[in-house]
Amino acid sequence: MTDEGGGSNNGRRRTQIGALVLFAVGAVAIDSSLVAKMRLRPTNPDLATLATSNASQGLAKVAASINATDISDQHTVTASPNSTSPPPPTYNLDSAAAQDKSPDKNTEAPSVTESTSPPTNSVSIAAATPCFPDPRRLAYMLYATDARTVCNALLMARNIRETGTPVSIPIVTLVASDVAPDVANHLVDTANNFVVERVAPWKQSGVEWSHEYAMSLTKLRIFEERGYDKVIYLDSDAWIQRNLDHLFHLGDAVFWAPHAYYLTENYVFGSTLLVFAPSNTVIAALEKALESPPRPDYFDMDVLNDLYRLDCGYLPSHYVVLSYTLNDNAVWSFTSKAERMAHTYVYHYSPGLGVGKPWSTPRSILRNKNPAYDPLFYDLFARYWDHEDALCSWLRQ
Repeated sequence: MTDEGGGSNNGRRRTQIGALVLFAVGAVAIDSSLVAKMRLRPTNPDLATLATSNASQGLAKVAASINATDISDQHTVTASPNSTSPPPPTYNLDSAAAQDKSPDKNTEAPSVTESTSPPTNSVSIAAATPCFPDPRRLAYMLYATDARTVCNALLMARNIRETGTPVSIPIVTLVASDVAPDVANHLVDTANNFVVERVAPWKQSGVEWSHEYAMSLTKLRIFEERGYDKVIYLDSDAWIQRNLDHLFHLGDAVFWAPHAYYLTENYVFGSTLLVFAPSNTVIAALEKALESPPRPDYFDMDVLNDLYRLDCGYLPSHYVVLSYTLNDNAVWSFTSKAERMAHTYVYHYSPGLGVGKPWSTPRSILRNKNPAYDPLFYDLFARYWDHEDALCSWLRQ
């Protein structure tokens, strides 16, 4: 009976040990699963360490319990430090620059003044953007109708990449079909995921071919469905100061556009920047509205405002600032002009203060600067010309 009782006790102890080991393994598996889920929250990097620590503490308690049974054939379970994968790397602007093989890589642009530098306490786009894969098809989109706008689109595409937008997001330029193939091909760059799609030109019937905006309605073809779920459109005669990728996560609206602060405080938006889900329904409404334009000088911004000014989403004014107004003292929701400038995303080259677009402005303005203007005003022109020299030498051939 004694031997049988001792054997029974040993059996119970082995059963207890097995149960404790299974409990320990289960604790590790559960905590590892939690850690894997916590990796989806890049703003809480300490959570993974905390979960791993909890697993280790739980195993220590299990081991202490086993030791208390005074069993000679103890089972030891150790938490593996590799039970979770390292967090995914955040996107680094330096790595983006290293990938860029553009001929202007060694071109040194004028330094940005201190007043226009991003604030030191600003949250980076890499930290704010979810680190898990986005199943949607995203794209930046531009358009071009002649050699000059092809050059501008090329400069803008490079500018977008330089702000840190990953190569996985294509930059698509809609090029009018009457642009010569050898000119349009300057926009093709497989390594940088620059894509060209040919479209039919769309002319405003009420103006002459020579009119500056005669072909601007071609821009509206960005709303045509081409297989992309969300698009960020930009006019190419602009300069990006800060990355715009976070706009892909805006909620539903026919589109999002910046408030046209330079026209009125009421509901009017500019079309330099648009964020939208392409829709053939929208393009059909635009085509119908343009069958009988109310006046000759009726272009893309006019028809978009007439149809959607009360239905679209509005971006704050500092998303797009006209170049000649950057010197204004407006602060909007910021505490100072310097803070407003530091938070501006896009500067749109606009005629004013005695200068026009960069390609129609003499470069001598850089030698005769008005001291009353913020240095950034001239820096923007210098940057355009530096990139034009590096990327568009074919314009002068």
